[in-house]
Amino acid sequence: MLKRTSHHLALVIALLALFIAMGGPAWAAQKINGASIKKSTVTTKQIKNSSLIGADVKDGSLTGADLKDRSVGGTDLAAGSVTTDTFAGSAVAPAAVSAQTAQSAVTAQAAQLLPGVVPGDFSAAGGTGSTAGAFSLAVGRRAQATNTGSFVWADSTNANFTSTADNQFAVRAANGMVIANDAGNGKTVPIGTRYRDNAVVAWGRVTASGTLDTNFNVASVTKLGTGQYHVTLNTSLLSGFSLVPAVTPEVDEAGGNVPPTGAANVRLAVTNQFASGQVFDVYIYNGSFASVDNDFQFLVTGR
Repeated sequence: MLKRTSHHLALVIALLALFIAMGGPAWAAQKINGASIKKSTVTTKQIKNSSLIGADVKDGSLTGADLKDRSVGGTDLAAGSVTTDTFAGSAVAPAAVSAQTAQSAVTAQAAQLLPGVVPGDFSAAGGTGSTAGAFSLAVGRRAQATNTGSFVWADSTNANFTSTADNQFAVRAANGMVIANDAGNGKTVPIGTRYRDNAVVAWGRVTASGTLDTNFNVASVTKLGTGQYHVTLNTSLLSGFSLVPAVTPEVDEAGGNVPPTGAANVRLAVTNQFASGQVFDVYIYNGSFASVDNDFQFLVTGR
C-alpha cells in the first residue's frame, strides 16, 4: 500500500479553495436574496457609492419620508424630470413651481425659506423658451426678461417678447389687460393709479362728411344732418350719465400760419348723451351759432 503524504492533502485543499473562489459568488448570488438579509443589518455604510442606480429601486418604494431634509439638490435632478404635476397641492412655493429648471426651482424655494431672504430676490424663467436676467421674472411663451429687474409676461404667441430697459414691466396680451374694479365716486386716487373707470373707453377722428377716420372701439358714425353726427361705440358703459365724451372741432388756418378769425370761421361743439351708455350725438356750430359740417376729434371715458 502506498503511503499517503501531506502533498496529496495540500492538493485537495488547494483544489477546494479554487472551486470556492470560482463558483462561490455565483452560488451566493443564487442563494442569498433580500429575504435572507435581516432587516436593518445593511446600512448605507455597507453600500459602495454609486453602486445603486434608479433601476435597482422599486417604483414607489421611496417617499419623501425616506430622504433626509436637503439631501437632494437641483444638481441631483435631471432637466425636465420635475414638473408641476409631481408636487402635491401647496407642497412647493408658486415661484418654485413656475421656475423653468430644477436648479432655479430649488433656488426659488430657498428664497422662500431662508431667514433674511425676501421672496422675489431671485431670477426665474417660467414657460416655453423663456429667459430671465438678474432679479428678473419671465413668464409665458418666449418671454425674455433680459434686463435687470424686469418683469415680462408673454401670451401664447410663438415669438420672442423682450424687455427693453432695466426695472421694466412689460406685457404682451393679444386680448388686452383687464382691470375689474372702478374707483367710484368720492375716492381719492393717487396719480398713476389705474382703475377700470379712469381709462379711455373710445376715441376717433371724424371728417366733415361723417366718415370715421382713425378710431379705437368705435362701431360707427352717422351724419344725421348739417353739423349733426351720431356716434355708436362698440361697448356700452353703465348708462348715458356714465359716458363722458370730450369733442374738439378741427379748424384750418386762414393762410400764412394765421389763425382763423371772425364768427364765420369759429367752431363750437356740444354733445347730447342718451339713456343708452353706448351712443351720443355731436352738434357743431359756427360763431353765429349756425350748424356747419366740420371735422372733429373725440375721446370718451366713463364707467
